[in-house]
Amino acid sequence: MARPHHRPRLDVRVTDPPEAVRAAFDARLAAGLPHVRGTSGRRHLFVEIDGPTRHLFSPTLDVVLRDLEHGGTRILGRFGPSPALWTATMFVHGGAAFVVFAGLSGALAQRVSGEPPTLLVAVAVAAAVSLATFAASRLGAARGHDQMVWLARVVDGLGTPVRDEAQVLGEAVHPATE
Repeated sequence: MARPHHRPRLDVRVTDPPEAVRAAFDARLAAGLPHVRGTSGRRHLFVEIDGPTRHLFSPTLDVVLRDLEHGGTRILGRFGPSPALWTATMFVHGGAAFVVFAGLSGALAQRVSGEPPTLLVAVAVAAAVSLATFAASRLGAARGHDQMVWLARVVDGLGTPVRDEAQVLGEAVHPATE
């Protein structure tokens, strides 16, 4: 079984130039893919889940278009949580790292001064909070797999997949059955 990825990537090679690929993205979004909304720039596309099917762990898809050396386009995509959830997750991990460092420093100072190192409790709590946040993010990524398939429809069929870490390209998802 393949290792599950925290923020899976897509890599698709297309023979068309980036402008044509972006036009294809825009056409798919304008046609109204179910449960999906997105915005596009010159070389960037951001797609997210829309409507009542969106939940806390709903994924997003960031796509960057790059020129290939011999013509064509490389579509690089990365699934991830919403930007607000990603920021909150990194804040929790950063805060936990700070508490671990401060707790270890304080516990060492306590030990050197002959007191019991009671600040090691803070280290254990911070490590547990960080571990619980990591586990929740993995659970959320697994829960959002079906929605990753919905997002991947924006890219699916445009070219030749080189990398599909989420294994979402080519999955048959019919809007009538969703």
